[in-house]
Amino acid sequence: MVNNQSFGFRSTSLGHEQLTTDFGRIDQATTMAIQADGKLVVAGGSLGNFAVARYNSNGTLDTSFNLDGKLTTNFSRYDLANTMAIQADGKILVAGVGMRNFAVARYNSNGTLDTSFDGDGKLTTDFGGYDLANTMAIQADGKIVVAGGSDSNFAVARYNSNGTLDTSFDGDGKLTTDFGGLDLATTMAVQADGKFVVAGYSSGNFAVARYNSNGTLDTSFDGDGKLTTDFGGSDYVSGMAIQADGKIVVAGGSNSDFAVARYNSNGTLDTSFDGDGKLTTDFGGYDLANTMAIQADGKIVVAGGSDSNFAVARYNSNGTLDTSFDGDGKLRINFSDGYDFANSMAVQADGRIVLAGTNSRDFALARLNNGIGTDSQVTINPQDQDLAGVFGIDPNPLTASNSSSIL
Repeated sequence: MVNNQSFGFRSTSLGHEQLTTDFGRIDQATTMAIQADGKLVVAGGSLGNFAVARYNSNGTLDTSFNLDGKLTTNFSRYDLANTMAIQADGKILVAGVGMRNFAVARYNSNGTLDTSFDGDGKLTTDFGGYDLANTMAIQADGKIVVAGGSDSNFAVARYNSNGTLDTSFDGDGKLTTDFGGLDLATTMAVQADGKFVVAGYSSGNFAVARYNSNGTLDTSFDGDGKLTTDFGGSDYVSGMAIQADGKIVVAGGSNSDFAVARYNSNGTLDTSFDGDGKLTTDFGGYDLANTMAIQADGKIVVAGGSDSNFAVARYNSNGTLDTSFDGDGKLRINFSDGYDFANSMAVQADGRIVLAGTNSRDFALARLNNGIGTDSQVTINPQDQDLAGVFGIDPNPLTASNSSSIL
């Protein structure tokens, strides 16, 4: 694909827009958020560093952000950003892994590191094992919650707005939760009442935990604050959102198909959703879901990959596929003959759906019209090196998970 990062989104013959962006390295986009002004912020990794790019709404790089619209940040030899959130004041928080610890950076709106955050704009947190941050949320009071894994347990940390650990949270600002297996948290959402829900997987099943604001498990949720759901295969969670009615929608995969479950607020499966509270969707190939969003009209959008293409499915509120979306409720988007995979998603104020992921070795973005086909695509091209070798990327998101937030 021609690198068109200077020209923004380009329309395709299929009615969607695409673009790529080159950091000059081996690049992958893992997370995305939309600012209040409509600009798109995308983060991930470039040859072992955090990588962040900001685009104008038309897909051109925003040169008010670090002069050329993109930046990298180094914590250690191997760093990767997995999650992002934008504060009410416009500052950008990015978290992932650095030095085998949780790593968090905060940037001013112009792309400079925010030195009011832990002194230099970045911090790491050690849980005492191999630690990986996958998901993040900002509470209404401005405190920052980051979750992931540490030595096969869910791991959660909460920070004050200045980057210090919040000692009102489980005594020292961090906690771990054991489901009794190989556990990893991949996605999170904060409820309107301040409780927060963290989801991931435990030994091949969906795993969900809900915590009170002080970090204790919420025993009104499935009796002990945590639950697992078995789809009958090798199951994982990659995205979650909370509906306006408080129901919790969790998406991921099972046996190479998209998998979605919906829970009532007490943790029971919602039988009004596809009859038993869970469903799978087959694109006819090796299918992996990596991100999800709920539209303003309550429809559920899930995206990831299928046989090296972006793959997207949209569901009605009852769990049926929405046939007004590309005719059968699902579509694929191809950038090239390489490896294409959507890792993150956000819905614009006008209803258009923006996807970010990887096009072989580049950042790749696609924008979909609200209903039929896609509106645009863009990619970023790095040097010709082995992406899998450098990032350890496995097409199984049990080893390379991601999350996204609903904006």
